Amino acid sequence: MRILFWGTPEFAAAPLRALVGEGFEVVGVVTQPDRPQCRSRKVIPSAVKQIALEEKPRPFQPQRPRDPDLIEMLPATDPDSPSVA
Repeated sequence: MRILFWGTPEFAAAPLRALVGEGFEVVGVVTQPDRPQCRSRKVIPSAVKQIALEEKPRPFQPQRPRDPDLIEMLPATDPDSPSVA
């Protein structure tokens, strides 16, 4: 199954890691742009982006979910359509 994963917070890292570990084909990860963290204001990627970089699904970081560049590029990832049971 080809999956396009959406998530940013720390708790989204575990489901992404589980999907990859179970052998699902994660074709891309949509996550929020990197932002300055803590007092140092150092730009640190989210845990979800770090997993995407390690596991090789391409990370997408649009400013908004309706970003025209993201909408244009998503069909190229060719994720499977959800089935309704």
